[in-house]
Amino acid sequence: MPLLPGRVVIFALLCSPLAAQPAVPAEFQTAYSQLSAQLSGSALTSGWDQSKFPVFFGVEGTPASAYTNVLTTGYYDRSVTPFLNAVQGLGGVQVVKVLLHFPLLYPPFYANWPTSGGMAAYNGRLAFYQRLIADVHARGMRVIIQSMAQGFGATASISADPLNLAGYYQALTFNGYVAGRAAQALSICQLLHPDYLNFEPEPDTEGGKSTQAALDPSNQSPFLANNLTLVTTIRNGILNANPPIPGLHTSLRLAIGMGSWETYLTTLISTYTQIAGIDVIDIHVHPINNMRASNYLANIGSIATAAIAQGKSVGMDETWIYHEANAEVGQHADSDVEARDNWSFWEPMDQAFLTLMMNLANFKRMEYVSFSEPDIFFSYLDYANTPGCPTPPSSVCTADQWDSAANQAVSAAFSSKPVPLTATGQTFRSLLAAQAAAPSKATVYSAALSSGIIAPDSLISIFGSSLATAQGQAAPPLPVSLAGSTATILDSGGNSTPLGLSFVSPAQINAYVPAGLPSGTGTITVRAGNGALSQGTAGIAPVSLGVFTADGISLAAALVVVASDSGAQSISYTTQCMAGACTAIPIDLGAASNTAVLELYGTGIRGATSGSVTASIGGQPVQVLYAGPQGQYAGLDQVNVSLPRSLAGKGVTEVILSAGGVQANTVIVTIQ
Repeated sequence: MPLLPGRVVIFALLCSPLAAQPAVPAEFQTAYSQLSAQLSGSALTSGWDQSKFPVFFGVEGTPASAYTNVLTTGYYDRSVTPFLNAVQGLGGVQVVKVLLHFPLLYPPFYANWPTSGGMAAYNGRLAFYQRLIADVHARGMRVIIQSMAQGFGATASISADPLNLAGYYQALTFNGYVAGRAAQALSICQLLHPDYLNFEPEPDTEGGKSTQAALDPSNQSPFLANNLTLVTTIRNGILNANPPIPGLHTSLRLAIGMGSWETYLTTLISTYTQIAGIDVIDIHVHPINNMRASNYLANIGSIATAAIAQGKSVGMDETWIYHEANAEVGQHADSDVEARDNWSFWEPMDQAFLTLMMNLANFKRMEYVSFSEPDIFFSYLDYANTPGCPTPPSSVCTADQWDSAANQAVSAAFSSKPVPLTATGQTFRSLLAAQAAAPSKATVYSAALSSGIIAPDSLISIFGSSLATAQGQAAPPLPVSLAGSTATILDSGGNSTPLGLSFVSPAQINAYVPAGLPSGTGTITVRAGNGALSQGTAGIAPVSLGVFTADGISLAAALVVVASDSGAQSISYTTQCMAGACTAIPIDLGAASNTAVLELYGTGIRGATSGSVTASIGGQPVQVLYAGPQGQYAGLDQVNVSLPRSLAGKGVTEVILSAGGVQANTVIVTIQ
């Protein structure tokens, strides 16, 4: 049987002559054999046409994820700067992921916990990460912040618990823990504004790290329910922030995810991919073993496919192979398994894994991939000659023993000019160079910025960096070429259709998606006047409820029609915008005999079945009088809802539309 295209490079790497490679020690030969078979036999990229997609490839900023070291004098210049210089030297690295776990940016922890270091420690940590994000952005790279519970002791690859997190977690109720996690996630958005925030990366490890019994996965029903409470509370805090988070879903995208090894994988996939307000489903990849009951490597593809089907983007912010045999899975501390990563005899396997993950990212059109063991791009250790490492039959080198030798090796590499690369590092650099053939990245949203799912016969917005060479606007009927730019959508049936364009600029295009597209995943391709290509993906569904806002965040762009009992009508706006700032105009319902109607405008609504659109204002159900096309502009929808007298005096209140169990973005009006 001929090899499938996606397997060729992996097979070559695993089966090439290994004369220059150290022999695999006897105690690791079973692991090597089993993992090699998994990689060479993987069908993850079966069907890939070898085309490149604008994936942000990068690494974990391991020095910047340091637990307490970030507060030591000179640490940034001594450890972080050389690391970023070396990473930048690879060429083509576009994203750096860092860990900033709870409660390390949570002021009440520093104010109230005696071993926290006090508010001076909080201010020092905040300043460190503000400097880091500014530095990474200045180097032309993006930042992913991953945030969950900070491990302690051996879990965190350190020998002690200097902040007494064990005691701190035990002092928190579940509700207190959830509130703290939500507050820190909001602070990260407000104070640091990373490009991505992954605020629940590994549901099944959160309970162990936080010692929260409510998040213990050994008890399925409460674990799943409590995890959903955690996720939705954090999400709601970010979505309903006051003032609103600028650039939410565009310059700051929200991610949640799971490891490919999760016990309740099917349920988590189904639940997470349907949570509104989440942009990216993130996948962690560590064990890749085939455990019969669950093939951890194959699961990656299943998660990605399910996320794409629900209109979510896909990312992998933590991926590196755990070098362990099937019989060892779950038998050693993660930090001790990770201690094996730097042995040079793994290098052919590491190159094969690296290649497979980058090919898979292109195939599944992922947003980003971050490799979590970047040190091996610059140095490996010789297993036989590393002090403190085991002799047969032991196959575990503990983290503390490994750290010293590994850190010395990579520090020596960073001090060399130029910084040397291992064969794995050279493979990474070559694969990054090949990505230069990929189009630029485009992000596609409903024009109401409500969802990454778009509907036929609706309006969308496309964001990027080289979408057009000039700005242009057009009135109906919309042209398919504007200021030299064109855009097409390739649907799940393989048909390519041009989009009507109403506005183009280098950073944004507003377009009309024609009716009749099948559900599935669509790929949008933009060609600028100078030939520059940009690509992005979006889920296509019959309905994608989106309500327009005046401020681009939450203030409803709406009209109010008030009719007196004599039949006289008055029409007023719900907002006013001047000098780039929008404020709410309070709605006056008038006399008790008046009737009032709120006219909302949006897109992606007309596909809802008759009578299925519902509305609530301030938590009170209200009657939907009309939901469908606005009638004047292509793709623009209108929803008219009654404003009963019982709403008088509500003040600032939320308006929520729903259809078929899907909720639109929440908008705000003020009722006096």
